[in-house]
Amino acid sequence: MTNLDVTAHWYNVFYSALTTFTNHTLGRVAGGHNGTHGGGASPRLMWELDNLLEDAISNCDVFVDAGSGIGTSSAYHAQQYPNLRVVGIELATDRTQTARELYEIAGMGGRVEFVNGSFVDEDIWNEHVLCNENDRVCVWMNAENFVKVDRLMLNFEQLAERLIVQPGSMIISTEKLFQGKTRRSLQDGCLFVETKVAITLQEWDLSWKPPGGCLEIFVYTRVGGG
Repeated sequence: MTNLDVTAHWYNVFYSALTTFTNHTLGRVAGGHNGTHGGGASPRLMWELDNLLEDAISNCDVFVDAGSGIGTSSAYHAQQYPNLRVVGIELATDRTQTARELYEIAGMGGRVEFVNGSFVDEDIWNEHVLCNENDRVCVWMNAENFVKVDRLMLNFEQLAERLIVQPGSMIISTEKLFQGKTRRSLQDGCLFVETKVAITLQEWDLSWKPPGGCLEIFVYTRVGGG
């Protein structure tokens, strides 16, 4: 399969399955103004992001989908990088179970470890993500709703500074993190360097769309210890 074939395959799996037995559809449908695909990003969006980052994710050992919903964001990396451990962390039990069922339908059962819980739970990180202290971690966050939850992003930033310590590890977020900290020089102790990329969204890429349909994505690369 080519990359485009892979994204087409996953689109068909998710779209047909979701519209059949769950309300987590891949887009807003007539009469369903609250219908979403569980907050995730499409495999197509992940493919384009991977290209923009020039395959930097391939240098990581673990891909973490923080707030994984029904697993749409994890699908591309699970297929594209067979040696990459993929972990989805989702607070909603029903979405976690749906993700597991969809991956079974897609013939990828067990490829992604879907964990039910909070992505700021340090025990989850120690038990499911940081199995090897030398692992470089890539975290994806579709954070549009997370910023509305009191202290959630602050708690994640503090966890990231403590636990995501291997140089080359990455946090990829749809919202800006580490306010002010990434502007300091490395000599002043900056732990993550911020870069930005922009993607023009296509239909089904996200359950929400920014003004103009262009999504700005913030990429934070770990450069040193604490």
